[in-house]
Amino acid sequence: MAGDTAVDAVFFDLYGTLLVYGDMSAAWAEWLDTLHRCLQACGVETERESLASMCDGFFSRPEPDEHEKGSTVYERRIADLCDVIGFDATPAQLRMLADESADSWQRHVPLDPAAPGVLAELTLELPVVLVSNFDHPPHVHHVLEREAIAEYFTEVVISAEAGVKKPDPLIFAGPLDRLALQPRRVVYVGDAPEDVAAAIAAGVRPVLVRRDTAYTAAEASDFRADRAPSTDARDAEGIPTVTSLPQLLRRLWEGSI
Repeated sequence: MAGDTAVDAVFFDLYGTLLVYGDMSAAWAEWLDTLHRCLQACGVETERESLASMCDGFFSRPEPDEHEKGSTVYERRIADLCDVIGFDATPAQLRMLADESADSWQRHVPLDPAAPGVLAELTLELPVVLVSNFDHPPHVHHVLEREAIAEYFTEVVISAEAGVKKPDPLIFAGPLDRLALQPRRVVYVGDAPEDVAAAIAAGVRPVLVRRDTAYTAAEASDFRADRAPSTDARDAEGIPTVTSLPQLLRRLWEGSI
């Protein structure tokens, strides 16, 4: 492909982009219920309401230091919570708490039915890379395999494995270097302001999925009693669903936008 508007690769966000936020009030309620039930199974006696208070803004807190070598950021967050409760959880218990609670939340965030077809079409011509912020990489890899879309990605970059998260543009550096890509010839498809900010800062062209849903990425990304309004991301091409992406890319290739 030639020209400044050529596209040599497509990078995707995962949550809110290829996976669609459903009823997130129900998702977070089930997440809390599961965490509470699993703690009780470990012998921890705590009231659900007390646990809810302790978990407010759970994922917005600074990332904890590594407690156990090889633990995920999410497991370390749960370890800090257990310390507050007074429970000395084992690594196996932390992994169980992380896996069970993440899976319960995930049930409300299904795959976009159009995503496999779009990914299959794109991979006929281009490398496709996943770049996602997530604190528990094993869960992401499990979801990709379970939804049968792992095969479409040349690379999978998850913030907790990369050691950097959006909006930091360095999260794109690894795949750009390894695939010898020029940033201006790469498109990043996401649904949130940090997706657009990271892409622009990296010199990558952002495409924003503007879904007609009741939940923004900011509202869906954390357990909170009060939801703050999210920032609108306007400095990007916009598409209503990933189904529209191939048409947008053709327009980019043709230089009509």
